[in-house]
Amino acid sequence: MPRLMLASARVTTRRCGAGSRACSAARSCSSAAPSSAAIAPTTVLGDWTTNLLSLRPQPLVLAMNERSLLCVVVPASPGSELGPRVRAAVAELLLSIGVPMHRVTEECVAMESMAIGATASRAVLGCMNDAVVQLGAYPVGRKDGPSLGDAALHLAGNIYSLGDYQKPWVRALELFGVEGRPVPIVRSARLH
Repeated sequence: MPRLMLASARVTTRRCGAGSRACSAARSCSSAAPSSAAIAPTTVLGDWTTNLLSLRPQPLVLAMNERSLLCVVVPASPGSELGPRVRAAVAELLLSIGVPMHRVTEECVAMESMAIGATASRAVLGCMNDAVVQLGAYPVGRKDGPSLGDAALHLAGNIYSLGDYQKPWVRALELFGVEGRPVPIVRSARLH
């Protein structure tokens, strides 16, 4: 499957579900790229799996991190700016859960180069399906509904069997080496 890889020593791989339209435009830009197995992530959080959510009034992209199972939700359009929007949403979420600013900055710089590839984990796809169901309970993306950042914080409190029933925000703090800092996940009153 073709991949888009930007030249850099540090790479984040954004993996796409089978038939995912979230990555189709990026895939069509490259004719010769390395195989999925040849791309190893160099960021703390590693790979992000994305999927397009056909919602109204606007389509959204759900991105789930494979190491921590953290999720971010961003507008799907314009597709050429998806990488920067995912990075910004990841930075906002990491700061919200208590990752120090210098570590967030390092992660975002490392995420600047991105490779597009096929999903490496069917288990993560199962967790993404659960996250989509959770998002379906909230009016995400509507003017009167919770913000996309609120939705990401809500999903950061979910537990998944793949993550040994540990909340994604706790796992992310462990990956960044942040210890002894209980971080309450504050959700918008509109979520309840």
